Amino acid sequence: MWHILAMPYLSMEQRREYQRQWVAQNRAAWLGGKTCAVCGSDQNLEVDHADPASKLSHRVWSWSKARREAELAKCQVLCRDCHQHKTADLLDGNYKVPPEAVVEIRQRHK
Repeated sequence: MWHILAMPYLSMEQRREYQRQWVAQNRAAWLGGKTCAVCGSDQNLEVDHADPASKLSHRVWSWSKARREAELAKCQVLCRDCHQHKTADLLDGNYKVPPEAVVEIRQRHK
């Protein structure tokens, strides 16, 4: 005889709330102790794909740890203001690679 497996939640809302908490926990754990790569702020931190072309998705927080870490390895931490400026500059075609990144890139290509 087949038995219907009961959901471990009483309602879909409880399941959604658990998922929201899981995502928030993963995000807070990863961003904990980090600062903005541009200005050094530790407020309103966001994840920015350093190379937008390498981005698989921005919804990484619910992924398995290994998959999430692989995607986050392509990212840098920026505060909301620096992230908005970078995004606006990219959209305007004005974004410049920071001088320290240019030095690193040149060293890798030698």
